[in-house]
Amino acid sequence: MNLNQLTGTWELTTWRQPESEREYPFGSDPVGYLTYHPESGYVALQAMKSGRPHVSVAHDNYLWMSPEDKAVAAEAFFGYVGQYTFQGDTVIHKPEVAFNPNWVGRPQAYRCHLAEETLTLSTADGKLQTIWQRAKPLESRQQIVPHNDLVGIWKLVSIYTSMDGFLSRLLWIIFDRESSLLTKLKDKPVMYPHGQNARGYIMYNEQGYMSAHVMNANRPHLVTADDIFQASVQEKAQATHTYLSYAGPYTIQADQVIHQPTLSLFPNFVGTDLVRIIKLTDTQLTLSTRPVKAMGVLVTAVIVWERLT
Repeated sequence: MNLNQLTGTWELTTWRQPESEREYPFGSDPVGYLTYHPESGYVALQAMKSGRPHVSVAHDNYLWMSPEDKAVAAEAFFGYVGQYTFQGDTVIHKPEVAFNPNWVGRPQAYRCHLAEETLTLSTADGKLQTIWQRAKPLESRQQIVPHNDLVGIWKLVSIYTSMDGFLSRLLWIIFDRESSLLTKLKDKPVMYPHGQNARGYIMYNEQGYMSAHVMNANRPHLVTADDIFQASVQEKAQATHTYLSYAGPYTIQADQVIHQPTLSLFPNFVGTDLVRIIKLTDTQLTLSTRPVKAMGVLVTAVIVWERLT
């Protein structure tokens, strides 16, 4: 088997952990994507239990979920992104950004079996088996921004929300100083929801699929259990609060890219259109939301990425 045979996106059909109390942690009909990008040597993997209900949260802000909802979300999602290599019939994933903080920097080895359009990944100890079907290419619409200009993998530079309005200026006066979460940009208060040193990747491929992962830097490891499904409620909630991930099809319309998540750690994203305004240079991609009014403040989310491939 070679790298090119795995190129592209694969859809999850089975996630089985035979020796676990939860043999099928994502149910009998899981949702998942596995995307290999051989030019960069990166892989993204995400899995989720289907049919998750939306949660009630102010302004549909994932960071404002209750601790209980965050803990529940942690029991229905799994994901990471990082580099990968081959050793014989074994593929080794090296997570750099992962939902389970204990997995960051910890290689994950899977035996590969490819039969036509079906890929099976199994751990050597037999504790995990996943089965994937090659995803069919999707048609991506393009107008101003050429589709191929987005294809590839991008590394996070910064993620922040800029605020405009009386309450935002009052907020700055109250704090009266910069912090790891609050600073100024062009005289407007700016907040960093995942800190100023957040890490992340976003991947677009020619099949029409995208995958995004963002996490806080220096997240604490789980100590109550190595498996996030068995961790304490507090640790599950903390892991969810410091991580964001979703994946699905994408389309391009004029100067906008529309992400259409079919899986997400934050369940409210699933089935929605996440519209992002594109600003693109040779080496940098900026994705911005349109300003939204929340509690008297105009809020714009901005994510800046740099091209890896």
